[in-house]
Amino acid sequence: MNKWITKQVSKLALVATTLLVLSVGAYAADITPPGDVTNFTGTAFDGSVQLSWAPATDDTGIAGYQVHYGRTSVSQDGQSYETFIDVGNVTDYVLTGLNNNSAYYFSVIAYDAASNESARWAAEISLTPNAAAGAVVDSIPPQVVEAEAIDKETVKVVFSEPVKLPAEDPQDAFTIEDNGTFTALIASDAGFDPADVSERTVLVTTEDQIANAQYRVTASIEITDKAGTPISSGISDSALFTGSSLEPAQPLEFVKAESVSKNGVKVTFDAPLELDLNFNIDPSENFVITETQTPNSGLSILGVEVEIENGNPTGTVALITTEQKAVSYTLTVNGLKDNSGKDITPDPNTITFNGTASEDPTDPTDPTDPTDPTDPTDPVLSIEAFNFLAKATFSAQKYLLHFTWELPEENDAIKQFFYISTDNEEFEKTGELEGGITAAEVDGLEPGEYWFKLTQTDEDGNETEGVVTKVLLAETGPGLLGMLVGSTILGRIVTRRKSKDQE
Repeated sequence: MNKWITKQVSKLALVATTLLVLSVGAYAADITPPGDVTNFTGTAFDGSVQLSWAPATDDTGIAGYQVHYGRTSVSQDGQSYETFIDVGNVTDYVLTGLNNNSAYYFSVIAYDAASNESARWAAEISLTPNAAAGAVVDSIPPQVVEAEAIDKETVKVVFSEPVKLPAEDPQDAFTIEDNGTFTALIASDAGFDPADVSERTVLVTTEDQIANAQYRVTASIEITDKAGTPISSGISDSALFTGSSLEPAQPLEFVKAESVSKNGVKVTFDAPLELDLNFNIDPSENFVITETQTPNSGLSILGVEVEIENGNPTGTVALITTEQKAVSYTLTVNGLKDNSGKDITPDPNTITFNGTASEDPTDPTDPTDPTDPTDPTDPVLSIEAFNFLAKATFSAQKYLLHFTWELPEENDAIKQFFYISTDNEEFEKTGELEGGITAAEVDGLEPGEYWFKLTQTDEDGNETEGVVTKVLLAETGPGLLGMLVGSTILGRIVTRRKSKDQE
């Protein structure tokens, strides 16, 4: 029997024996959660299910929905499902990649623009995919979820699912007008955002926009989903955006790439890199190194560091890699964006260099100084934590942050220290943990930007540089969504990424 139960806002399991609570004493802004989702139904197909529900209500409007599912029924207050996926602001969704003949349990919640979530799960349903049911017939039309001006000539349009564009003149599938004067903004080109491999995001090139003008972009029925279902005219086929005055980004150009040690590659571009390492770099996605003659073999990127000179970034990036061989390598850069979100991926985006098999462990940012503390072979980093992540919830009228992280297998830390900062410069120690702990809580935070640092100490009292994660708490409610902004080791991004189950 379906049950209405109260959901636990946090999706993180909290283990009392490994939890540290740090209080900084403040009260949160008010919140009004969306209404509970009703009329939740579904149909099982071959390896997939088709789900639908009635629109939820909210005092400021629904921003989207999350589908939660797993192999175990949720029947008690505070329980959570194994996996969830943010499906955007839609009321139908096809979930694929499921195992046939295995029962799955599903529910859904709504969230608003302030990231407040429904207080209770939708009535749970159970579905069992099976081959005999055949493939799902996708009759759900794609929808425009949001639009944003990236610069004065580029508009990003995000759809609710992967779409197909017309083979010829794809820009003609979009109409853009000033929302006040109805003056047309001419589009000259359209194509998929290379940073979104799902093909849900389209970049539309326009004539110069008027800064701060309100525009409406409308997608035509020429745009379909992958099953060929066209967008429904007049139903979630448009979105508003504000015109930008930013100049279009110019692609970088490679100057050179060179191996400076068996674990380091220095890459020089033709212009300074305006990059925030907390937001704009994912080493494993943005940088790929393969052997030129054997593309199936290559190097893993362990970290990235932008060279700073007189407080400003230069055009040089140091890549920390797994151990190289004395062969030719090809570096490929993909989806690199600057601080404004503009794509600055080099064109062409590949360059070759010769690997180093030397045992000399010099730092790629300073090959003449083997004692530099950022040396990738520095043993102090062997006990550094990684995947240092934060997720906010709201409890007892206060913000509550749940932190989780992972420790390397060779970790021999005796103690761990927690620090907090409001400017990413001055950090205050707020707690001490035993070496094997991998979760903590911080409560009582007021709205604002915070940086949290986690360090490790060995038996001799040596303390690591630490991993840092940034958290933004909105003024209007607890930032439950979009908070996991990356982890750094004093500017270096840790490359081990969370699984989909953790998102």
